[in-house]
Amino acid sequence: MGLIAKNTGGDFELMPEGMAVARCFKVIDIGTQYNEAFNLSHHKILISWEFPEEKMKDNRPFAITKSYTLSLHKKASLRHDLESWRGKKFTEEEATGFDISKLIGATCFINVVHNKQDNSTYANIAAITPLSKGMVCPPAINPTVIFDIDNFSAEIFETFSDKLKEKITLTEKEISLLNNLKREYAILETELKNILQKKEYNLKKLTEIKNKIKQLPE
Repeated sequence: MGLIAKNTGGDFELMPEGMAVARCFKVIDIGTQYNEAFNLSHHKILISWEFPEEKMKDNRPFAITKSYTLSLHKKASLRHDLESWRGKKFTEEEATGFDISKLIGATCFINVVHNKQDNSTYANIAAITPLSKGMVCPPAINPTVIFDIDNFSAEIFETFSDKLKEKITLTEKEISLLNNLKREYAILETELKNILQKKEYNLKKLTEIKNKIKQLPE
């Protein structure tokens, strides 16, 4: 189920239903994910869109994310949505390989619908279609994010929420890169603390010298 908004009776703002102008700003590779219900594993990605004209109370744009199996099989949801978004079907040649990162910055219309499940309301993507001819999407608001496990970036990974980090399947190599980054950060943090402590010590000594000078007879 593709969703990001959930209303469980709290004050979380739910993306309004209906058609809205959107721009893709995130493509995140979350690796191989196991589906216990079907006893199958698939390579999954997350695609996120922002809605520049639909603002929350704090003036940030609403955003929505959908999970896809990384496949352009004729029955795959990703292929269905991309063809609807492009306004045309993939040729057999195009379907042999499509660079998903090219979606970053691409604009569209998204039809958002609300679905209820277990006393909660979710905002889901019902359809993605091209913008009308001559229509312009407002400027981007959120920074763009591309995360590719094959080109692992520990810096980008560290910006994710703990929940998303736990979901992403990392290899031993990627875990090693992440641990190296954490070690480098710890070293820099220690060095910074030492510099600050030395600065504090020097300031203290300088103050003591000034006080002694003041006590000297004129």
